[in-house]
Amino acid sequence: MSKRDQQIDKLVLAYLKKRGYSHAEHWLRQEAKGIQTVEAACEAINFDAESSIVNSIMFFSNSENNPAYYFEKYSQLCNWVYESLDRYKNELVHILYPIFIHLFFRLVSKGFIQEAQRFVARYRSEHRVHSDEIEKIIALSTPQLLQESELPLLFLKNKYMVRMCQYSFDLLVSYLHSTKSLMILAIVNQHLDIQVTPGQPADAAPPVHGGIVGDSTEAVEAANRRPIQWPPTPEPEPEEPRPAHRGRGRPRKDESTTERKYPLQAPKLGEVAEAEIATDAKYRAPLTTEHLPSICMFTYLNTHNLLNTVNFSADGSLMCAGCGDSSVHVWDLTPNRVFYKPPPTIGDRLAPGLQPRPRDLSWAVQGLGGAPSAPEPDEPHPGSLDSGTPTVSHHVFVGHSGPVYKCCFSTNNQYILSCSEDGTLRMWSHEIKAPLVAYKGHTYPVWDCAFSPLQYYFASASHDRTARIWVTDRVDPVRILVGHLADVNCVSFHPNSLYLGTGSEDRSVRLWDVHTGETVRIYTGHSKPLTAIAFAPDGRTCASADSSGEILLWDLVAGKLRKPLHGHTRAVWSLDFAAEGNLLASSSADQSVRLWDMASDGTAHRALVHDDTLPGESTELLRTYPTKSTPVLAARFTRRNALLAAGPYRNALG
Repeated sequence: MSKRDQQIDKLVLAYLKKRGYSHAEHWLRQEAKGIQTVEAACEAINFDAESSIVNSIMFFSNSENNPAYYFEKYSQLCNWVYESLDRYKNELVHILYPIFIHLFFRLVSKGFIQEAQRFVARYRSEHRVHSDEIEKIIALSTPQLLQESELPLLFLKNKYMVRMCQYSFDLLVSYLHSTKSLMILAIVNQHLDIQVTPGQPADAAPPVHGGIVGDSTEAVEAANRRPIQWPPTPEPEPEEPRPAHRGRGRPRKDESTTERKYPLQAPKLGEVAEAEIATDAKYRAPLTTEHLPSICMFTYLNTHNLLNTVNFSADGSLMCAGCGDSSVHVWDLTPNRVFYKPPPTIGDRLAPGLQPRPRDLSWAVQGLGGAPSAPEPDEPHPGSLDSGTPTVSHHVFVGHSGPVYKCCFSTNNQYILSCSEDGTLRMWSHEIKAPLVAYKGHTYPVWDCAFSPLQYYFASASHDRTARIWVTDRVDPVRILVGHLADVNCVSFHPNSLYLGTGSEDRSVRLWDVHTGETVRIYTGHSKPLTAIAFAPDGRTCASADSSGEILLWDLVAGKLRKPLHGHTRAVWSLDFAAEGNLLASSSADQSVRLWDMASDGTAHRALVHDDTLPGESTELLRTYPTKSTPVLAARFTRRNALLAAGPYRNALG
């Protein structure tokens, strides 16, 4: 046996004894006679140039049991990243959080509980955007909890995806090797999935936060390269005849129709609905960065914190609200019933004469306790432009057994869809004011629901980590979309109804093929859970927002990030594009509605329409409309480009 082979055997013996593999160590000793003890083996090693790898591995093995080594190497990495050039630092900084998490997990798994808590206390300020997750991991005080808690398992069983250019990646690898940071290098190799883009940072996509999606880099890249169809929904192939059932009783599971893909063949909207859409398009107000939309803000009073969601119909004639007492409220906003004489038409409802002031959106309408209270005939109604007694059509639907989290209207306004904590979706008839169907399939609360533009099928998002597609004439879902690693928080149909977009608690956005149920796009980049998603009318851009207030625009054609939008300071609850797609409206918990320029970068028009720029705001921000004390739950463009918004009044004193 050569000297090099002996050194390798000695090293393997040292490793087996350290790890407690006594049985394997025994048999290896029998084969490698002459090696008596690990100590003797280590003393016999000749530390020459050929044994440099041996030294590094031995040093790494010993350093794992030294908590000070964790602090030292992570501190050095942070200093190196923050002292790098800005063009590289913006990409390299995103590796710090997953390394921070896995170093904490390793300290806990080795029993260094107090050192792990000090490690978090020392470096948590570097990761404020992930404060919610850090609060959860602080409670992990034993190695057993690492194997039982959901958050550690999410990080340990999946790779954290990070994007950076080739040059930044080369710098990172060179630094880890030159500083002999083998522990961090092992974490990068085992728990990080780095997507390397060619070229310099300026040539790559804008830097965004990483995330965990449960798919490899190759799978994500393959999904994002799939072609997207733009034409109208094709006619699906006819369903194959089901084999005849043999025998008596119920059919076996493999013969059940639920195992087959139901063809999603949507009927036409009807002549009346198509005529209304054509009329709205004819009288649509053109919008530009210099001619912004008229905005009407509805403020709910005396809600007692029961208001969960608000939505408007596409033509702006109806408004619905879902409440914590399991009820769904619907108001008819027909002009001659809400606004005062002279009653304007639908197209002129928000004409310049009825616009609220750009900086004041406090236009109160009513509370939630039954029918809205009307003022005395000789007393002006709050927010009205004239005196008089309003007569607003209002109806309450009761049927859910838990809080209602979302409600929406069908395209022709005939139906109302709602979802609840009770795990069901319910469809209500606006015409006969009665419940129609209860759709059961989710096993946990349903957070969001949305009608397809063709209104024949609709989608739901749930705490059970799935999104489901339903059709109105079946009580069971026809597609179950599985792929997210946490709650699916929001759903939205693509304008051509061929695709469904979902946003999740796992901070990823997915685009699904409605007919096949397959994922065709996977996007990561948000630092917080997703709260809203919307598509541009041309179907080529997807906007997503999270609970930190960040909005990201995704290019569906290229399959990559287009640009981020910064301005909101708290969670964004709704997104909607104008009919031409050149403006984006967002509403937020920061008590504001904001308009964004989608046609350009907004620089040329900013001085004309937005003269109170705050640091950190994107140049695409055209105007901010703050309320006095009303978080804005929804902001939606009508088909005629009027913008409607609504939210509950919050008393600052409590």
